[in-house]
Amino acid sequence: MTLPPLVERELRVSSRQRNTHRFRIAAGLIAVIVGAAFVSLTEVGAFPGAKASLGRGLFSVLSWIAFITALGSGPFLTSDSLSQERREGTLGLLFLTSLRGREIVLGKLLSTSLRSGYAMLAILPVLGVSLTLGGVGAAGFWKTVVALGTVLEVSLAAGLFCSAVSREAQKALGLTLVVLAALNLAGPAVDTFLQSNAAAPPRGRLFSPGYLFLIANSWGRVPFWTSLLANQVVAGVLLGLTCVVVRRTWREGGDPAGRFRFLRWPFGSRRAAASRSSSERRRLEDNPAYWLACRHGWLSRCLWALAGLLTAGTLVLVFVFGFDPGGPGVMLWMAIGSVWGLIALLLYLGTAMQAVRLPAEARRSGVLELLLTTPLSEARIVDGQWRGMLRMVGQPLILCLLMQLAGTFISQWVSEEVTRRQVAAMGTNAPPILIPGSTTNAATLPPGFPGAARSPEWISVLIAVLTTLTFAMNLAAIAWAGFWFGMVSRSANIATLKTLLYVQVIPAFIIGILSGLMIPILTFGTMTKSGGSYSAAQAQFLVAWLPLVLVSTQTLLGLAKDVGFIRWARRNLHAEFRQRATDALHPEVSAPPLISSPPVSSPPPLPPPVASAG
Repeated sequence: MTLPPLVERELRVSSRQRNTHRFRIAAGLIAVIVGAAFVSLTEVGAFPGAKASLGRGLFSVLSWIAFITALGSGPFLTSDSLSQERREGTLGLLFLTSLRGREIVLGKLLSTSLRSGYAMLAILPVLGVSLTLGGVGAAGFWKTVVALGTVLEVSLAAGLFCSAVSREAQKALGLTLVVLAALNLAGPAVDTFLQSNAAAPPRGRLFSPGYLFLIANSWGRVPFWTSLLANQVVAGVLLGLTCVVVRRTWREGGDPAGRFRFLRWPFGSRRAAASRSSSERRRLEDNPAYWLACRHGWLSRCLWALAGLLTAGTLVLVFVFGFDPGGPGVMLWMAIGSVWGLIALLLYLGTAMQAVRLPAEARRSGVLELLLTTPLSEARIVDGQWRGMLRMVGQPLILCLLMQLAGTFISQWVSEEVTRRQVAAMGTNAPPILIPGSTTNAATLPPGFPGAARSPEWISVLIAVLTTLTFAMNLAAIAWAGFWFGMVSRSANIATLKTLLYVQVIPAFIIGILSGLMIPILTFGTMTKSGGSYSAAQAQFLVAWLPLVLVSTQTLLGLAKDVGFIRWARRNLHAEFRQRATDALHPEVSAPPLISSPPVSSPPPLPPPVASAG
């Protein structure tokens, strides 16, 4: 098979990059560590009931990690591939040759998929260990592998399409996330609506990559192959649209926003525009870095919209459903933790994008080096970045923190009240309950168990305060680390990925493992089992105090992690700011070694003069 020259060049360049091999090694190490940790925690009793299906549990954990990796490859690896060529003005040069749109798209697709493809291949051997542990069949294993490859293909195709229609890296990343969310959720939502109205058989979920992944290892007759074909069609359509769009969007046309005036911020008038111009002029005179950090407001508006939705949802739960544990809103209050986890992830992403934007863009364009030629010091530039962060994302984040504090307290109170009523209803004839860390993972409630008595309310308040404090410190650590990663990364999207991985995702796995080890330690160290039953005080400890101990442990570990990242980023910024700012335009090139020339031999001696005859 002969590849086009551009495709071959892109593959050669990508295969020789160090990050490609580092990504593969890191993926394999994470899979091994997570797999070993899951098996260890299951053996010590941290997951009650999971020991009987160890292979299936390990397969589920690792396959979900692979699914998140495949789904995140498009936003972080391919969403800036074509948009970067447009910003640098090299995409038009490619079309001056005999290259076609499909060859350019194919080259970018294969080169950007090399890292994620290597990562998936590194995870597969660890995923195959679950076959030897039982609980997973060969058919389910290979279907899951095929589904993960299809999810990766759809994600990369969506990233390329959004990169073709966007010019800025972060807008392409955000648009890719929106497209992937629509592909995963729109189909099941449409099917739910149609099933409630009995209008048509469900077919929309077949085009969802998430649905394809969920049914890959399911028992019974499922439309796996039909969904696989539908997702292949979705990926093909996205790639085809990219080939068509890329030939029409590479030109530098005027202001593209003029054709889409209805998408502009609606509260615009001449007086408001004059006020904005005056405030921008004051920021520019005060600190140019502060002005640069506040230039683009679309991310701030997105965070305000998210904060508004969170506030509206919390108020609806409070005033419509109330706090009654027996009311219709009890399940919503108990599920608010999962919803808040997704919202927190979006807030982390928005904070990281805002933190890396100024250093990445200013360093790439040379503006950062120009700022250093002025009397503006490095400390003033960092101060301008922080002031811009607080102006753009500070107020919506504070609103989200308040909603999290209220929502966590109410959710904890409702969950405890539901548990208390269930225990009071069961009485002494209760069936065995699962106790983490015990040998049989089961124990009976003691006679006269005081579980119906309410725990002190300050426990719920303290849990809510600790959770909110951890979230606020995570945001601060992401902001500082994002500023540093924006200085040392090649693009804003890669800097965002590094910030989220190093500051939040990987430490979250480690903290989760350590917190899971605390469960058997606490249950073995504080309770003495006799005859399969626990005393009333010991059972009360499990119900009320164990969550507080676990949350406190997670908070202490999280605060230590955040303080470490903040100190590390501050030290690097103050020590290497000027050097990193100039590396992009003036990379250090080592001089070739001097070649010593061989010594010049002395000329041979002249022959003696010959005497003339006569």
